[in-house]
Amino acid sequence: MHRALAAFAALLGMAGMMACDRISPVSPTSSVVSSALMSPGVVAVGDSVQESSAQAFLLFDGSLTQLSGLAAAQDSGSSTTVRTIDWSTACRDGGTRGISGTVTVTRGNGSGSVQTDLELSFTNCDVGKVTLQGNPGISLKGQTTFVNGIPDTHTFQKVGGLLFTVEGGSQGSVQFNCTVTWSRQSGVVSTSGTVSWEYPIGTPVAGPGCRG
Repeated sequence: MHRALAAFAALLGMAGMMACDRISPVSPTSSVVSSALMSPGVVAVGDSVQESSAQAFLLFDGSLTQLSGLAAAQDSGSSTTVRTIDWSTACRDGGTRGISGTVTVTRGNGSGSVQTDLELSFTNCDVGKVTLQGNPGISLKGQTTFVNGIPDTHTFQKVGGLLFTVEGGSQGSVQFNCTVTWSRQSGVVSTSGTVSWEYPIGTPVAGPGCRG
């Protein structure tokens, strides 16, 4: 099972990259959209959430290593092991950001599942060009099933939102609703869903989506 967990870590990392928030070029249709996308504040939102997502996967990898050791040490049979993550740090210019949740491994004779349930939180998190506040926060949830020690299906979801205040006091918001799926039968990683941007609040603008 520990080899299956290692394969799962690689698969989840790929899903995380597919459902991230990096700013990518688009073709704005108005000066309002253009100014919003070019705003250093909006860019900082994407970079900050991406950084927290990357930290979540680093913590996840550490937990997975411990869980794989426990799974490898156990005799064949059914078992469930849960690892709790509770991490926080100060943001660059004030406030905090954190990651909390669980990683659960269920196994039985070479088959089983790995479930992740992580929350990214931001509390007056000032990163210099923008201050982030959970609205209510961002949830990272995933489930991978295994058959005979081989990943069989995978689903990853990134859902939730943030408020962001840029220098000068203008406030915007972003809402994520992204899903990544994969199955061994198809071998295809599929991404669906939306990322909704408002800047300022009440004014929808085009922006990077789930594949952005």
